[in-house]
Amino acid sequence: MPGKTLPTTQVANPSHQLAAFRDLCSALSRLSSRPWQDDALSSTPEIAKGAEASLKALISELTPEHQLLKQVLYSGSAQVLTDLFGIHGAESYLAIHAKTPVAFSEPVKRANIAQLRILAKAGFNLRGEEERMMRQIRRHEDAAYLSFLRDELGFNLGFMSVLELSSLLNDLPEFLVGPIAAELKEGLGRPPFDPASRVMMRAGAGLRVKHFALLLGTGRSLKPVLTRSYPASPDIDPAARLVYLAESNHGRMELARLEPDYEAMLRRKNTETFFGLTEDEFHTYAASWPTGQSTGDIA
Repeated sequence: MPGKTLPTTQVANPSHQLAAFRDLCSALSRLSSRPWQDDALSSTPEIAKGAEASLKALISELTPEHQLLKQVLYSGSAQVLTDLFGIHGAESYLAIHAKTPVAFSEPVKRANIAQLRILAKAGFNLRGEEERMMRQIRRHEDAAYLSFLRDELGFNLGFMSVLELSSLLNDLPEFLVGPIAAELKEGLGRPPFDPASRVMMRAGAGLRVKHFALLLGTGRSLKPVLTRSYPASPDIDPAARLVYLAESNHGRMELARLEPDYEAMLRRKNTETFFGLTEDEFHTYAASWPTGQSTGDIA
């Protein structure tokens, strides 16, 4: 990052200039709106550009300090962050951050990729924000944010290690279906039955047919999580028949024939059909199954 590195120990900045700086950053924050992209200020470009120009002039009169970086991140402006590092030198703020960490919560929660990219290129370590970024990707349903996390930062933390399974099983945006289906199929199919048991959580009447189907789709036995004994006879209980099918190679082939596309199951709503069973049909049978120990709950 260009710019001359200034000393981090110096005479305090004048309070009136700091107040003006804070007010301008707050004004920019109010002008900005979602989505926080490079052109996030496009609805009020002239006002925003004027505020950014005023901040750049102030930066030239001020010396680096913790509050300046904090306020610039709050402003949401990638241009002002570029000017701050260009005039004062990113190294000054890396040194400040090393002594008193600056929170990156504002750009993270607002999916402000432009500011986060500048921070990363300047040498700030964003690894500690990875879990929070994953939550915001799900919240904002932002494919560009996931691409930034994976392709530019090289972060590969799984969604299952961060988010509640209830937020991964329903109403997913299309760009998340593939990655989450792969995680579910691997994670739910791997012993021990954790977090698989969290999907089954409420055995019997509380279990959703979709959750049951996603476990079946992993191709492993459900006996350890469903019950301490098998459910009703497969001859009279079609849901129990599916459980029995999962116990053999031939049966698992039949399950794969019934539901060949795991991602398609993940896309479906709870009210649709899975392995030939509707929610009501599934509950008719599952309500009478003996239950194992419940490990949690899911919506």
